[in-house]
Amino acid sequence: MMEEEELEFVEELEAVLQLTPEVQLAIEQVFPSQDPLDRADFNAVEYINTLFPTEQSLANIDEVVNKIRLKIRRLDDNIRTVVRGQTNVGQDGRQAGDSRFIKKFYKLAGHSGHSGSRL
Repeated sequence: MMEEEELEFVEELEAVLQLTPEVQLAIEQVFPSQDPLDRADFNAVEYINTLFPTEQSLANIDEVVNKIRLKIRRLDDNIRTVVRGQTNVGQDGRQAGDSRFIKKFYKLAGHSGHSGSRL
């Protein structure tokens, strides 16, 4: 029963994560990659079988897991850097917009003050 539910969940998740061919092509053009994990037709079983083609190769599992963990850390760092960069750009944009608004406000306030004094 539990395996059926897990399989159903995986199938639903895969359906949600399917990108249209146009989107997939755009991603591949913007971010070309030779990494099998980045392929649209990625197959986890085939990938694991390439990492561990024989039973004896499972002796290196700790080394492979450590390499994957390192890769995940690097990706997390890259994501964090991009998010921080986007946050800073947004803040800079708001500050510039605020500054322009304030300057315009004072300019208009100054003009209205001068025109009022002439009356």
